[in-house]
Amino acid sequence: MIPNAVEVPKEANYDSDAKKIIMLGRQGERKGSYDVLKIAPLFPDYQFVLYGDGEIERLTKEIKRKNIQNVTLPGWLDASKRDEVLSGAVLHLLISYNEGLPMSILETMARGIPNLATAIGGIPDAIKDGENGFLVTPGDLQQIQIYLNLFLNERELRISLSKQARLTVENRFSIESFLMSGMLFMMLPFIKKKGMK
Repeated sequence: MIPNAVEVPKEANYDSDAKKIIMLGRQGERKGSYDVLKIAPLFPDYQFVLYGDGEIERLTKEIKRKNIQNVTLPGWLDASKRDEVLSGAVLHLLISYNEGLPMSILETMARGIPNLATAIGGIPDAIKDGENGFLVTPGDLQQIQIYLNLFLNERELRISLSKQARLTVENRFSIESFLMSGMLFMMLPFIKKKGMK
């Protein structure tokens, strides 16, 4: 299996005191967006920003109906604003019910942004629970709330997870590590042949 690879910025620029929690990708029921609407009001000091398309109209109606003050839906994240947005995020949420290994997880980890994600698809290949992020069961709102409380109340934990998240991508999911593993893969037949002599 060939993993996804991402470019790792020279500097992480992670702000452990930032007040924005972001979610990147198509928004909707499958992505756990409605679970975010249930969780967000419990953390009024933080802004939950859900970037992407999908069930925006339905989500907007639900936000208005429940009078949720700290969730916004700005649409797709424009490439020109990407650096600014990511540098102001304390956490990336991806609490989907069905996934592979989303690039958004690797891209945020590369910038030192810890992830709270569901333990599905290829996500556990990148995120190790409690080491470089958090893994939860899809739909387990209590577990999500517990981890958010822990994460947001422990600055040293945020810093530690940030460093480990970036290190994980540097070592296993960066373009450089991808190219290196590809070179080794291509050389393997020659190494085996030489070893057989």
